[in-house]
Amino acid sequence: MASPRSWIALEIVGNIFYYYIQQMLFIPGTGVIKISFALTLLKIVQDRIEIFALYFIVFAATAITLIPFFWFLLACQPISLNWALGSESCYVNERTSIFNGHGAITAFLDLVLGIVIPAIVLHRLKVRLRVKVIAGAMLSHYLKKLTLNKESNPA
Repeated sequence: MASPRSWIALEIVGNIFYYYIQQMLFIPGTGVIKISFALTLLKIVQDRIEIFALYFIVFAATAITLIPFFWFLLACQPISLNWALGSESCYVNERTSIFNGHGAITAFLDLVLGIVIPAIVLHRLKVRLRVKVIAGAMLSHYLKKLTLNKESNPA
């Protein structure tokens, strides 16, 4: 029968493996969402500066998706060293700074795509102020649900 320490080590390795898989799905998933939202906004906007900004956002979202994804995929060879424990593991200290940079740029792109450009589009609409306020309230309510959706079960 295996010792409790070996069971704990196996559980830690399994958790690190699932974390790795989660990161490999999260990075391209958020990139695809940003790019599709920006391409949708391209159909709505008409000003040249806004079109240029949206193309820049598509380029930035593509870059901030591909660079961490391939770095995370190819940093350790063989790939199983990403979730190995002990001296043979391949946990690189730059991983934290890369994901912090990814998170900061992603937050900025979310701010621009979710608040700034829709606010500019709403401002330019030729409708009554009441309709603009209602559309802005619906958008802000959706964004609040998106960003503040936390577990209702405190630990």
